[in-house]
Amino acid sequence: MRSALYFFIWLYFILFELQSQSCNEFVFNDSVSFINGQTFRAISYRTPSEEEHLQLILSVYQNKYYLKIITSKILYFDLISNLEIISDNMQITFKNVKQIKSDNHRGYMVVEVPKNYITTLKNLGITSIVFNGKTEKLSKKNTRQIKQVAECFLNEIINKQ
Repeated sequence: MRSALYFFIWLYFILFELQSQSCNEFVFNDSVSFINGQTFRAISYRTPSEEEHLQLILSVYQNKYYLKIITSKILYFDLISNLEIISDNMQITFKNVKQIKSDNHRGYMVVEVPKNYITTLKNLGITSIVFNGKTEKLSKKNTRQIKQVAECFLNEIINKQ
């Protein structure tokens, strides 16, 4: 009986450590720029970008939460349009979002998100985005990664404030 209890305690700590390690792989320092040219550096969490057309980065700066979406499919450099983020049957719309050119093959958009939206990302992820009327659907793998990054961001940043 005692050995079973020790085994479960050991297993709990191993799983907890693996969760911590997996969150650490998403952390990095990022430079975030806005339409007005304002830039800030922040500790951010990002989804892996291998084989995916969309990368998501969550940042916090001066108690405000930001979502940076880097895309290689929907490219309208310097265009200002509405951005819809769809999570299953829920959606949030951001008005007057500008896509900024990263390089010839990628652009990014930065929006300030409400704190409770991070929980939505943790629970539902993102299934598609719409910018300037063009839709990009995300793979199940990418949606799963977004959920994991949002959970790490909640646990490591928001819940410790």
